[in-house]
Amino acid sequence: MPRDPTPASRPALNGDPPSAFERLAAFAVVALPTGVALARLAHRPTWREDAAILRDLALVGTGWGGGVSTALTQLATMIPLGSSSFRAALVSVIALGIAGRAAFAIALRLLRAAAAASPRPTPAWVAPGFAAIGVTGALLGPSFQLEATAMGGATVAVALVLVALALTLRATDPGAQGARGRDLVAAGALAGAAGAERPLAALAALAAVAGLLFTHRLGAWVAARWRPGREAASRAYALFVPLPRRALILAGVAGGVTLVIGLLPALVRPFAPGRALDLGGPTSSALGAGTASVVTNALGAWTMEMGWVPLALAGAGAVVLAARRSTRPGVVALGVLVLLDVMAPARLANVLESDVSLCLRALAILAIAIAAAVGLHECVFRLLRAQVPHAKPAAALLIAFQATVVALASEQASALADRGVQRGSEEWLDASSAALEARSVALVESVPKATRLWAAQLAFGHRPDVVVLPSKLTSRGGVASDLLAREPRAHGVVRALALDGVIDGFALSELADARSLHMEPDRSWDARTSSHAALDSVWLHVDPQPIGRNDRRRSARDSVAPLTRLLSALDAAEAPDAATTDVVANTLREQALVLAQLGEIDTARELAAAARRLGPTSRVGSPAATVLLAAIEATAPAASGSKVLPVRRTSLR
Repeated sequence: MPRDPTPASRPALNGDPPSAFERLAAFAVVALPTGVALARLAHRPTWREDAAILRDLALVGTGWGGGVSTALTQLATMIPLGSSSFRAALVSVIALGIAGRAAFAIALRLLRAAAAASPRPTPAWVAPGFAAIGVTGALLGPSFQLEATAMGGATVAVALVLVALALTLRATDPGAQGARGRDLVAAGALAGAAGAERPLAALAALAAVAGLLFTHRLGAWVAARWRPGREAASRAYALFVPLPRRALILAGVAGGVTLVIGLLPALVRPFAPGRALDLGGPTSSALGAGTASVVTNALGAWTMEMGWVPLALAGAGAVVLAARRSTRPGVVALGVLVLLDVMAPARLANVLESDVSLCLRALAILAIAIAAAVGLHECVFRLLRAQVPHAKPAAALLIAFQATVVALASEQASALADRGVQRGSEEWLDASSAALEARSVALVESVPKATRLWAAQLAFGHRPDVVVLPSKLTSRGGVASDLLAREPRAHGVVRALALDGVIDGFALSELADARSLHMEPDRSWDARTSSHAALDSVWLHVDPQPIGRNDRRRSARDSVAPLTRLLSALDAAEAPDAATTDVVANTLREQALVLAQLGEIDTARELAAAARRLGPTSRVGSPAATVLLAAIEATAPAASGSKVLPVRRTSLR
């Protein structure tokens, strides 16, 4: 007769009190990724955080979403620690820890259920150890660290969805000891809060929970109908506990209530200082005019961060979970998260703005990580039970390989998500503000630049005298009315944008007569309109009258100091600042095209040379403009020095 397993080898049940090793593993899952993300926070915001600053700190209306993070950010600003942006970013860091704890609970539950169906029991410490390895690897990767170190990241929505899924999974687990109705109601409330935060997160929560409950109920029906004999049917049905119908109804009601409560910050926005800038509409269409054209899903992100071997382990884990009755509802919920991410992939190359679908990718990455933990557990113990030569060293090497992959993913994230050493966005704001005179107008075509200036004004009181005129957002909300209230002579610019979408020279001269006007280059200018512009740091200064060639050359020499400091900041950064590098390189190339049109070939070549050192030539506007820019860069000086921009050749990447 087989002996009963000893207490050391008996797998812990879900209703047992947590052991000391399980508590230690749960603490490591929360503390390690959270501590790393906290060390990478910056006291100044980056480009992709500006939209969240407008929404959560300045309470500017940006459409649906952000209800939970806005309330939490307002509470976090009361903490007497660091700058306001640092305190606001703490919300994302804390949400990362909550998401990790919920993912650990899901992985631990599925691992224990899979181990219980195994022919041989495993030690009680195995499931917490493998769950900690899988979840920690995902949380230390670039995808989660980038979101955890950014204000308004996807970690808040991810935490709400994962906690709701963990509660639902516990409510349907026959081995769990708890109030099932209370868990379901709490899960419904969290799903409603996820809807107030991000609509896609609510969709993911509802789809995953619905898939889990449907699979659970379908398994119970099949077990009761097709099992021969009443006793066998009752034993099979015991694996699928009945759920109280009243709790499901209350869960829906609780979700609706929390959704309404989460939308309450929208009632405060009309009384906020930024009420006149109410952009209206969804955030993705108002502030999401991204420049990225590359999309990716969680499978692509996982292979880039972890590799193909962990992906194969995840596939094996998914097969193991789907083959066993007790874990089938859980793997269906995880599969739904991955499927939603495949249907709505996130933008990969957009470094200036945050994509609203990043929450789906983060959820899918954690789902893959949980499946990979199960696959690793199954491969290791099947290898040990195979009784082949060198089985134990091979199993140890497999575990060591997975731990090495986790370390490599963390190292990769350190080069991308370390906000503390990236000062490019702050230097750009300083260079931009230094070129703007008192009571000047900044006519901005790029949406990220407009949000950067607005966030500095409304959240930090930086240069409130400057009027920001975003040409692409004048039709949104109250932007045009606020602009005309501050400067009535801007009516020509607003009218031209509303009718033609292009600003003519007369409207520019009229506005330049009233205030000092600075703007980005516009490729639609003709030679007559371009003759009013002169180079001024990161801007072009527009004069009411045409500017002579000698005056324009003098303004180019005057702009050396702030631009050189900005380029030096990009050079000194330990981690690459892709966002600021992209902005500065595009600005230099646009200015070079305008100056080339005016006949200032030497200055245009100097600007093109500096842009070339920042990165490869990108397509700028029409094919003709791209060809002209390539010709300018090809004839630009290759020497280490520059008369207009004295930057070392080796200093720019």
